[in-house]
Amino acid sequence: MGMHAKPVLRSAIAYPLNFTCSCGQVLIENYNKYIFPSIGIRCSVCFSVQYTDILESGETINNTILKFSSGEYGFGETIEIPPGVSITGDQQFADHQTLLRPRNAKRSFPSMHVIVEGVIEFLQKFSKKNVSAELIKVGKYGNWRLAARENPIYWSISHYKRNISQIFINSDENLAAISIIFSTYGNISCWRDHPLFNEIAKEIIGHQFHSFINFCAPCILYKNNLLCELEVRSSVRGPKTDFFVRTANGAKLPFEVKTPEALQIPHNLKVGILEGKNIIQAAISKSKRKNKYT
Repeated sequence: MGMHAKPVLRSAIAYPLNFTCSCGQVLIENYNKYIFPSIGIRCSVCFSVQYTDILESGETINNTILKFSSGEYGFGETIEIPPGVSITGDQQFADHQTLLRPRNAKRSFPSMHVIVEGVIEFLQKFSKKNVSAELIKVGKYGNWRLAARENPIYWSISHYKRNISQIFINSDENLAAISIIFSTYGNISCWRDHPLFNEIAKEIIGHQFHSFINFCAPCILYKNNLLCELEVRSSVRGPKTDFFVRTANGAKLPFEVKTPEALQIPHNLKVGILEGKNIIQAAISKSKRKNKYT
């Protein structure tokens, strides 16, 4: 077979690069590593095997992933991969992409006691602080709103333990504590299998209020078939975005998540649906004016 043998694979989308063998034969036409990750291809000219790029830990693919079973396949014609599809021959890669997905939130939560103990266990494992001492410290704050703002996770646990018999009475203080505990537990449950969970845990503890919505939003997007790529602070130099969604060709679409101050704990805990929509719409309009978006 001559040097002008047909490529084995081709993307239906025109990309500027081809994947070539060391002998010069084109193996994949219109190559993009997010379309063809972790594939070994034997060259029909020199018979050597060339491997496509492996994605880094935490990188995501939103395309439909087709996986070849282990083995060697021969194709008489070039196989064209349609838009929105990625192809791989690596089971480990396919399994890894599964780990990047948030775990589905259960329809029913365990008991409040189990949830609280789960959050405490999380703090003991990932926090650099003495958890028992910190719970005592936040319990001495004179102003609960200040405590909830400055140290929300520790304050909510401390408040629950000190007021366990009255925790479900409808007061702003109790609502704040329950909301923080459930938000923290929900994020821990959703992301505990993620390869970067050690770094995610630092974010949850170190940037508590921001992390609530920062890690909740990708879970909501995933329910709408968008797999987000988390960006943790330890892996970023300079300004950090909250998370990305990759397009079919692997381009990053950055997302910044903001919560209007009027909806933040402990400012306003009893906002109706209509009032909440109006607050959000006003915040969006303000952001568009400030950033000159249309």
